[in-house]
Amino acid sequence: MTDQDNETLKGTALVRAILKNSHESLKWLWLIIMGESIVKAIEKYSSLLHPENVNNLFSLVNMFLTTNSLVLISFVFVFIRFYFGDSRFLDLSYEETLFRKGLESEIKKYSGRKRFFDILLLLTHGIIFYLMALVIADPLHYIIFFIVLLMANTVWLLAQIMVRVTNSRSYDEPLIGNLNTVFPMLVWIINNLIFQVIMSYMIFSSYSDKAIYALLASLLNSGFDFYFTWRFYFPPLNEFVENE
Repeated sequence: MTDQDNETLKGTALVRAILKNSHESLKWLWLIIMGESIVKAIEKYSSLLHPENVNNLFSLVNMFLTTNSLVLISFVFVFIRFYFGDSRFLDLSYEETLFRKGLESEIKKYSGRKRFFDILLLLTHGIIFYLMALVIADPLHYIIFFIVLLMANTVWLLAQIMVRVTNSRSYDEPLIGNLNTVFPMLVWIINNLIFQVIMSYMIFSSYSDKAIYALLASLLNSGFDFYFTWRFYFPPLNEFVENE
């Protein structure tokens, strides 16, 4: 092995260490922000349990059968979807891709700009989730922040696709898809856009139960996401072993 090979090996090891540290820092940032969001949501939702409601079984059951329960269910599903979705994105981008393709062929993807935008993505999602948690007792404001979350996510997804297509990797990107898989990023964009329009129409409509309709739409949005991109969230591990 030549001195040049040794230098290359050291350089590769250093880059891997930098990416590993970036991955861990981003995951901890995401964990802290989302943890604070779920704590705030529980705190705000528990404030709905007034003593008179707890002592009155009918009032308590009635509360859980109305929009308050739908807001909580919606928040839980959206939380799971984005917490695991963004965590999977980080794992795929900073760890799994390097094992699958090798650092040399992927290193151009890890520019300072890319890592900076990943930080912005997590901060944006986290801040919006915290705001959703703050208004979890107010269904209409919750839906407004949910729409903002979908809009921010859509903008970021479009930017990600543009970068990947520009790099001529669209045919081999797990997040964009290939001939044998669903295109997760395209599914997310279409799903987000459709339900942004639907929920925006509902909250500005004159329907008396518009909050309930909008919350049901938010559940459908998360349901379609899990249904069409289940393999992204929970990749079939047996296939990796079979393809060795």
